[in-house]
Amino acid sequence: MAVNPEQYQPSNHTSTKDKFNNFVSLVHLLRSDDGCPWDRELKIHSLREKLIEEAYETVDAINSGNYQHIADELGDLLLHVVMHSAIAQNDGEFNIDNVMDNVTSKLIRRHPHVFGEIVATNKGDVEKLWSQIKSSENNGRIKAPSSMSPMEQNITLQSKAQLSGTDTVSEMVQRLSQHISRVESSVANGTEHNGTERTDANGTEHNGTERTDASKNINIEGAHHLGMIVSEAFAIMLKSGYSPLSIMSEVNKTISIEA
Repeated sequence: MAVNPEQYQPSNHTSTKDKFNNFVSLVHLLRSDDGCPWDRELKIHSLREKLIEEAYETVDAINSGNYQHIADELGDLLLHVVMHSAIAQNDGEFNIDNVMDNVTSKLIRRHPHVFGEIVATNKGDVEKLWSQIKSSENNGRIKAPSSMSPMEQNITLQSKAQLSGTDTVSEMVQRLSQHISRVESSVANGTEHNGTERTDANGTEHNGTERTDASKNINIEGAHHLGMIVSEAFAIMLKSGYSPLSIMSEVNKTISIEA
């Protein structure tokens, strides 16, 4: 027997509390015996890639500036939060109440300037305070999600480091120059120049060859400094108020690859 949809229609619920409870009930219905076989078989791990996709789609919507589109994509993200919570509840792990309790406690804990005596008068003060509290919760470590791409991890780590760092842009540029010099030294040391004449077993003289493919002659130390060049570049962008991902997107537009 089909479920009557009327009781779940948003128009039949007025307050935010009722609307949210109705939405949670709807998700649980979809996972029940009277619901959908596909939803019922969902597991938290099976939704990982889709969650990432929805997050990127939300970012695209924000970039578009279309608020209706943003609202739609945020709804999809909310579905993931509630669906993951429903799955975990069925597994006897946690439920949506636990999720809300955790994030509420976190917000209170990380806003001592609102709920305590600490003073923060501007955005910069708040960001540094938030970073310090989060760092103390992570035993002083600055972390980035391991599921991010290496580039995104580096940008995230640099972004968090900038909140507590005091380096100036000129100091960062100086370090960048030092890393470039180390790469240049690695290339110079790894490249074979004109060799001396040699004689083989048959008495025939040969001129030494010159190898100029420097891209294959960077040692592990040089490769490390190449990575640090990228990292310092991201740090300079962030310190200067630019988004590295946005800048990389613009750079990619100028790169043409012919088949």
